[in-house]
Amino acid sequence: MQTGAGFAGEPVKENYMAFKKAVKSKQRLRLAIDGISGSGKTYTALAIASGMGGKIALIDSEHGSASLYADRFDFDTLELMEFQIEDYVGALEEAAKAGYEIVIIDSTSHAWDALVERVERIAKQKFGGNTWAGWAEGTPFQKKLIEALLSYPGHVIVTCRSKSEYSVDKDDRGKTKITKVGTAAVQRQGFEYEFTMAMSMDANHVGFVSKDRTSKYQDKFIEKPGKSLGKELVAWLNEGAEPPAPPEPTLEEQYKNALSEIGRILNGKNESGGDVFSASEKTEANADWKKRVHAAQNDDFSTKLLIAYAFLDEKKIILRDRTAEKTEGVPGKPASAQEEPSVPSMYSEEEPEPAPGEADVPGEQNHATPPDDDADENGVRHFEDDIPDGDGKSGKKGAKPGKKGTPTAAACDELDIY
Repeated sequence: MQTGAGFAGEPVKENYMAFKKAVKSKQRLRLAIDGISGSGKTYTALAIASGMGGKIALIDSEHGSASLYADRFDFDTLELMEFQIEDYVGALEEAAKAGYEIVIIDSTSHAWDALVERVERIAKQKFGGNTWAGWAEGTPFQKKLIEALLSYPGHVIVTCRSKSEYSVDKDDRGKTKITKVGTAAVQRQGFEYEFTMAMSMDANHVGFVSKDRTSKYQDKFIEKPGKSLGKELVAWLNEGAEPPAPPEPTLEEQYKNALSEIGRILNGKNESGGDVFSASEKTEANADWKKRVHAAQNDDFSTKLLIAYAFLDEKKIILRDRTAEKTEGVPGKPASAQEEPSVPSMYSEEEPEPAPGEADVPGEQNHATPPDDDADENGVRHFEDDIPDGDGKSGKKGAKPGKKGTPTAAACDELDIY
């Protein structure tokens, strides 16, 4: 069955559906970690990645806070200055080119906040403030981020901030205890569906596994997950047959992909949702294309591909020049970032609407303690020395777990370096 036509009326290659026997092949990890400030999201991501082995890249939207762990873990970092979806996708492309086996994104919440602001601008400028209409143009950007995460040629670990609330309870002695808890991750609802595993960290650095395709950790609480968990995960991921190598695209396929890319660029939108190329320019581009192909007088796909690449490069330059925004006052920063001071800050832990849903956490805890990879020769684990904990008054470095099913919360987790 045909799926339509591409740029200049070129037909799209027919595709046929067929069933085949399911075979478990080696997989790449897609892990999402969410939690409140101070729960240990960044540390946990780096610890798990270190246990998996391989070269680690970290895409940092937290103003370089991950680099505080450079004395504990070996990784390279790229600090984002802007947080649009395109910035994240571009960073993933750079990591893939450099051959990093593991990439950590810390955090994806900034991408979501920036997208919400972007949709609000589109809604005001094009739809009279109707954000539902604005999301018709915003959702494709979110899908672009998801596709970039899923198609990365290595393991991917992402972190998300959680909205914070406070719970007032009584301890065993009847004293009032105030505990900082997380509710929903600051990301689009359903974001975790795309991942191999989803884990929520609490104030005591205990991770609750709400989703697990390995079937080993589902609904379990893992105390201070680290390198041991990374080793276990990579062992499971490496089970099975080698995934089939994708076939090399033919010249005809490359040619049609180039035409599709040309069409995408000609139909491109700027940040405000307006057309980059006018209708008359699109008509002229089609006429120019037909003229070039006719002048070549050669139906060989290798010749047509060269023409398509040259045409594509020209349109990319125009697109880049027209979408580049001039900066007033701050070198290197788009003017759009200086507009509309009423827009909520993307660094707020309070997520703009629409908010993701909340996940129910079972009350019974089923602890899965990692092996001795995270302990010293005496079997003592020192995770609490790596993540600041306590209020500085008791003289204790960390909060001890309470009775089964009721872990004791840390007294204070306000140092936001995670």
